[in-house]
Amino acid sequence: TPQISDNQLEEVINHLEQQCARNIKTRQVGIEYDDHIICDVCRSPDAEEGNEMVFCDLCNICVHQACYGIVDIPEGDWLCRPCKEFGSQKNISCVLCPNFGGALKPTSSSKQWAHVSCALWVPEVSIGCVSTMEPITKIKQIPQTRWNLICSLCNVKQGAPIQCSVKTCKIAYHVICAFNHKLKMKAIVESDKTKGVKLKSYCKKHTEKGDVDDDGNVLKAEAKGESTDNQSFLPKTQHEIEIATNIPEDEDKHESDFWKYIDINKVQQELIRTDASYSVSKSMNFLDFIVQYWKLKRTSNYGASLIPLTSSAQFQEQQQQQRNEILRMRVDLERIRNLSYMICRREKVKRN
Repeated sequence: TPQISDNQLEEVINHLEQQCARNIKTRQVGIEYDDHIICDVCRSPDAEEGNEMVFCDLCNICVHQACYGIVDIPEGDWLCRPCKEFGSQKNISCVLCPNFGGALKPTSSSKQWAHVSCALWVPEVSIGCVSTMEPITKIKQIPQTRWNLICSLCNVKQGAPIQCSVKTCKIAYHVICAFNHKLKMKAIVESDKTKGVKLKSYCKKHTEKGDVDDDGNVLKAEAKGESTDNQSFLPKTQHEIEIATNIPEDEDKHESDFWKYIDINKVQQELIRTDASYSVSKSMNFLDFIVQYWKLKRTSNYGASLIPLTSSAQFQEQQQQQRNEILRMRVDLERIRNLSYMICRREKVKRN
């Protein structure tokens, strides 16, 4: 067994943890890893063969091929429709909601754009061509009563909000606002396939209740039928589109195979660079030993990191918070000292 000092063990494990965390976050080719990367249309983080997740090289929105109507993924850069036409979509708003940016497509009306997700959920609206998911049509068929609705989430009277599916509830909200506030947006597959799918959305109050029927009554587990909370089929486009407004964070996704994200040779090079006393043969001998120890130790910790990693900005923020707490404590102690002095003085005056 190689002789390893406490400092050497700590330094190597620190290098392993940092490299593992860094490689997990950058494991996706071409993009920085983000736990919340989802399709801007269906809100699903999953991709499959033939329906890949595609990122716009200018505005960085993410969409599925099927959701946005991308027939073929180009070999070079891919730009969404607004970026391809205007170079940027920052100043382009949706005609159906007040939100800017996102997965927009042109409408049949000139100079108007709409979110694909808004077009799917607003009942009067339709999509001209399913394969390209454009143009968005029948905007003029939206009744004035819908245009007059005020969104309960952003309090803006603009666009065409949808309403809670509970019959007695008339609360309105924009589709994008509902997604952003994680309201329940689901689809119910009818037993008769010819009837397609019913889209159901619920306001904040009925979302918090869980699964409810059209009258707002909470459903029992056996009465939920074939409804799905996070996955659904949208009949407007005649192909499967997943809805996921409340995606759970999969923190354990990479904990079981954490060891795949380290490169022992890079750790060895870093150790030799920081300390010239490490020889190649010596470093490799004890590196193998420490890596095995690290793998066993982290496995016993359910794959979780052995060292809490914080960025320099986070560390400075923590230090500032600690300093502020100490200052507040000093002020409180000074107040107590003054109060004690005043009480003692008052008692002396009383006795005299």
